[in-house]
Amino acid sequence: MVCVLDILCVIGRVYDIDKYIFEGFGRVPGLFFYFCVTKFINKKKMVVKTKKFALDKKLYINRSFKKQIQQSWYWLLIPAAIVILGLGLHFSGVYKNWWIMITAIIGGALYVLFWYAQFYAATQMDQNKQMFEKFAYEIDSRQILVKINQKEGGIVKWDTIQSAEMDDTGIFLIIGRGQFLHFPKNVFTSEHDIKLFESILRRKNLL
Repeated sequence: MVCVLDILCVIGRVYDIDKYIFEGFGRVPGLFFYFCVTKFINKKKMVVKTKKFALDKKLYINRSFKKQIQQSWYWLLIPAAIVILGLGLHFSGVYKNWWIMITAIIGGALYVLFWYAQFYAATQMDQNKQMFEKFAYEIDSRQILVKINQKEGGIVKWDTIQSAEMDDTGIFLIIGRGQFLHFPKNVFTSEHDIKLFESILRRKNLL
């Protein structure tokens, strides 16, 4: 027990608090007070607060479209195969017809355009208007608090988050197809908050 207390005293000295706590209260009472204080401080520090911001519509469209194409690109193999087959038949003289290839190319282009139009339309619909309003966020290991103002808001549970991703624009929390939360780096109050957010995501096995 003495060894444990000695180790804890050393830890306290690393943070330069034993001068005020351990000497003032004695070793055992001082340790109790030390852990109460640090527990309170850590609880406060574990909450990441952001500034109030809105999801950028252009970013939403481009990212959702890009992810959808990455996930369903194999459907484009069908028109590609038809074009290759049509070229083979045409130049071999078996069946000379450019319209088969033109139709396949148009079909592939329409497929791509369909998904882009889907995500663009999502930004214009009244039922999705709330997605692009300004919110402030308070994030901890229990939940993500979405605040409209000091009295109104909602909660996003961690079990609704499928994964997290990071790039130069910030941090993404993926909820589903065409559904995600984006946290630009400039909405955090400090670099410490960004690191803490990343730490929470890693503990959740999302990063």
